[in-house]
Amino acid sequence: KCIAALCKREEEIYISSGLPPASIMDDLPENVHISSFVNQVEILKKSKLFISMGGYTGITEALSLGVPVIVLPRNDDHFLVAQSIQNGSLGNCLDHMTFTAEQLAEIIEDTLNNPQIKKSVEESKKGFCQYPPDSAYREVCSFLNELGITVS
Repeated sequence: KCIAALCKREEEIYISSGLPPASIMDDLPENVHISSFVNQVEILKKSKLFISMGGYTGITEALSLGVPVIVLPRNDDHFLVAQSIQNGSLGNCLDHMTFTAEQLAEIIEDTLNNPQIKKSVEESKKGFCQYPPDSAYREVCSFLNELGITVS
């Protein structure tokens, strides 16, 4: 479904996935690249949009680089991340089990063109730039220590 929604776009599309079936690989347009591994940060530096299942690291990388997000949550904390993205106007989310290619295409356009999302993502990027990379870790450790939880 993702490929069906994305293959009609002109931008370069990078998909990090397990090894897809050969039949999919044979029919890909030239602008769609599927790999079992991509250098996510380097690609995000040039990206207009990040579509993710909602893992915290990828979402943090995208927002710190000013890239809006569409989350297709699958399990555990992904649903909380998706809700936070939606509530913070940092992107959109869809149900990974029921979305259609048409719905994804529409939400891509909304995410890319929504002025509130653009504003929120830019503010988020500025927030990330205010803190050194390890400051969040130190803050979390301090908070956990206050709760009596020892973190090394």
